[in-house]
Amino acid sequence: MKKELSSIADSQSPRFSIVISTCNRPELLYRCLKQITMQSYDNYEVIIINNGSTSSNNEKYQLFECEFDERFTFYDLNNKMSAGFGPAYARNLGIDVADGDYIAFCDDDDEWIDQDYLSDCESYLASTPTQLVISNQYGIHDETTKGREKKIWFTGVDNYLEESTQGIKRLKHFSYFSEIGAFPHLNTSIYDASFLKELGGFDKNLWYEEDLDLFLRALQKKPSIAFNSHFVANHYIPNKQKMMNVTSDVDSIKKHRLRGIYLQKLINEYGVKQSNDFIKSLASNTFKHLTMNNLSQKDYRTAKMYAFSAHCIKPTFKWFAFFIYISFLSLIREKR
Repeated sequence: MKKELSSIADSQSPRFSIVISTCNRPELLYRCLKQITMQSYDNYEVIIINNGSTSSNNEKYQLFECEFDERFTFYDLNNKMSAGFGPAYARNLGIDVADGDYIAFCDDDDEWIDQDYLSDCESYLASTPTQLVISNQYGIHDETTKGREKKIWFTGVDNYLEESTQGIKRLKHFSYFSEIGAFPHLNTSIYDASFLKELGGFDKNLWYEEDLDLFLRALQKKPSIAFNSHFVANHYIPNKQKMMNVTSDVDSIKKHRLRGIYLQKLINEYGVKQSNDFIKSLASNTFKHLTMNNLSQKDYRTAKMYAFSAHCIKPTFKWFAFFIYISFLSLIREKR
């Protein structure tokens, strides 16, 4: 069923709204959608945003749209240049038209593998209202050199959960994320719709790591978070050589610069002391990485700036001494 974004049909609100942004990957989207149809719980809607695909791929999308029932709604998002607006913008449009009490996400190149995923979450949420439910997943490298090995995304989480006889348990310590250095991807995250809209959705200015930014902003609100230990999805880690998506197309230094910008924005908004430990750990490590990169380029002035930022966020004597050392190198360079 195809609709213009300006027209929204009135219908009984489903319990879950599943938002998917796609661009030029009709075959992968088809696999993703077929897996969703296997869910044992059927009280859901799927909102697919075709975000600026080429005309040839649009034809492929149109070929399989009719295979899915009325729960699946396809939207076309194009500007005059037939280009997309970024995944954050597209997902926000999906959130705006969603009718569900809870909003789930799935990337078009990932797939849900647990047929009881929504059913288990619905059973838990019916008795325990929660602002965010996260689940485990397998990370699969899309590279022949790695043999498509499976990586367990969340390990050692039991000690951070409240005691409960339920399969899904409340997370009691947010420090878990900073200690393991991982965060829940969108394809294993289910947000309370009101909470998600309170957060303002995704930052539309971000074309990369907009999901991490959303999660970090959510943590600042100290929400109720539940953890589902079941492996509900396969997350395919892209082969950087293929350059198939934004993640693989952003080089390491540019990635750290972009991350540094939105992390600094979060810290400026909430203050260093009030910021979550996960934000501070990510920001400090990011600025340290940028320090070392600029030091290798003998750009001592920029290296000094990043070193000072890293120290201010998570002060240590070792890093303060390193900042003094870089300042000394910068001073010598300026006097030459």
